[in-house]
Amino acid sequence: MRLSYLLEGDCRTHYDDVASRIAAFASETARQSEWLFHAHDLGRLAGLAYALASPLTECRSALEKSVPAYREVFSRRGTSHYFRTPYKDGKPLPEETVVEDGYTSRDSFQAVLTSLVVQGLPETRALVTLAGSKPGASLVAPQSEVCTTNEQTISEALNALVQEDRKRAAGEARKLEVRKGSQLDKQTAATIVTIATGGDAAGEIETLLAFHTRMARARDRWTDCSTYLCLPALGLASLAIQLGELDPSDLDAEALYAPTALLRPA
Repeated sequence: MRLSYLLEGDCRTHYDDVASRIAAFASETARQSEWLFHAHDLGRLAGLAYALASPLTECRSALEKSVPAYREVFSRRGTSHYFRTPYKDGKPLPEETVVEDGYTSRDSFQAVLTSLVVQGLPETRALVTLAGSKPGASLVAPQSEVCTTNEQTISEALNALVQEDRKRAAGEARKLEVRKGSQLDKQTAATIVTIATGGDAAGEIETLLAFHTRMARARDRWTDCSTYLCLPALGLASLAIQLGELDPSDLDAEALYAPTALLRPA
């Protein structure tokens, strides 16, 4: 086990369940929501494989496979829908169809970070363009379980930085300085600002990893396989390197939640 505080038997069972779902995935008939769940499953598999001390090549392979799955999700934006019955004066009106994006900024943020880890900037920029701006905006709220306001803002900041609009990236990310939010969200935003403005990216990533480590080791997060790797640290490190704002040698190659061996070659 790479993450020795976890229960190996539970991780192995979870790994087998996720791997089974991935193997059974029917891409030919999958709907947008199924593609999204499949993309998330591949991310889960990468984290579980890492925790179980599988070769890093397996972790990277799962991350690589998740990117085209996200691409399928984003290419179907606006094709998902549901039915609802509106009311007026307490009386039901005819049923109406409500079209939705099918994903949120939380999902696109995850996808863009993953792409940065395993692909170059041109491919990631294409993914940002495909995902579009502020997907699922109607679901966003400060305490939303689907996508918080801070998550949407950080996603917009990352997208701007990927497109090398540094001024906009810093402006969006700085919004978190005056908002309530988690230490991890605020530090992610601070790291984006630092990369955008040419500051000490290595130092900010180190701080981001410190906050992630504290969160991941909390007993109530042990079963959350999204904590087994620090995707924000990995993705932002890769972005800083590709933008010429970070020398790979300045990173801790053996960082427990962000091993640099997972990153695409510089």
